[in-house]
Amino acid sequence: MLVCYSEERRLSEYSPTGKLIHRINLPLAIDHPWRAVALDASVWVISHGASRPSSTSTSHHRVCLIDGQQMTHSHGAAPGPDQDQLNEPRSLIVDTKDHIWVADCCNNRVKLLGVDLDNAEELLNAGNKLSDPTCLCLSENNGLLYIGQRNGKILVFKVLQAEL
Repeated sequence: MLVCYSEERRLSEYSPTGKLIHRINLPLAIDHPWRAVALDASVWVISHGASRPSSTSTSHHRVCLIDGQQMTHSHGAAPGPDQDQLNEPRSLIVDTKDHIWVADCCNNRVKLLGVDLDNAEELLNAGNKLSDPTCLCLSENNGLLYIGQRNGKILVFKVLQAEL
């Protein structure tokens, strides 16, 4: 399990029994990490950005690929609604094909990114009754995507095999 420490720009990895395995210091370009998923022992996908940036900071809202201590790829920049932007990417998951699913909270959408964070595709949005998605869970066995929302509701969608 990976735990993000927003103010300290680091992750801690814990075993299933709660033992600290190691701490991962993040590059300075990663401000306010929200979620992280390990792709392997030294590569992580991290969503980050300050919810309420201060007047002196310029927060990015993006998903980044970190290899060791180096950011190698990113998707997003300044917060916004465009196809290449994110606005509070609150949750992310990685499926067995290394597609990255992102809950783009303040844009009311779920995006699917390729392994290099390219080929962004909007899968769901407010037209699908999505409202501030904050949590994602994908069951590839039965093809269901669970989306937790800020309002406490959980939406369940059947995922087409082509998307998996």
